[in-house]
Amino acid sequence: MQAAASSVNFLTGSHVLASAGLDEQLMLLDRRSNSVGASVSAQRPLHSMACKDDGTTIAVGASGEA
Repeated sequence: MQAAASSVNFLTGSHVLASAGLDEQLMLLDRRSNSVGASVSAQRPLHSMACKDDGTTIAVGASGEA
């Protein structure tokens, strides 16, 4: 399923773009090779994302019942 990205951020000090979306996917995109470096499936649509300045920590937010 494809849906709109709700949040995108470049990881500090890298060429990696992190994307969280309403399609329940967190994707790490390698901008040098234009490919998906990693993908994580959630159980809810992702509405927000924050990346820590260390370039290795990502937090995502979702909504819905647990």
